[in-house]
Amino acid sequence: MLSGVGIVLGGDPNAAASAEELLLGIPTIEFAARTLGRYGLIATIAARSLADYTDIVRMIRAHPGVRLVETWVHAFVWLERYEWSLDRLDRNRRARPAPSELEAADPG
Repeated sequence: MLSGVGIVLGGDPNAAASAEELLLGIPTIEFAARTLGRYGLIATIAARSLADYTDIVRMIRAHPGVRLVETWVHAFVWLERYEWSLDRLDRNRRARPAPSELEAADPG
């Protein structure tokens, strides 16, 4: 069962980073991304059952950095393509500055 979650994050950068780590630690997360727009994070969950999916969503909703979680079921997947290897994505994630470093560099 493939399903998606859109996650609205709280304003605390540390809580947002912690929510990212939560998603990365869930083995059935197939895709996770930070976004600009309605959701701060989106993810695809590959659950074995509706009960497993419900447990995962409840865990995400319970995280203190998460304000709101919207869910949907992928009725049919037409295209799934990833241009970058997971190794490259991981290197980029590790290389990005921490939110505190960005705030320190902001002159305004």
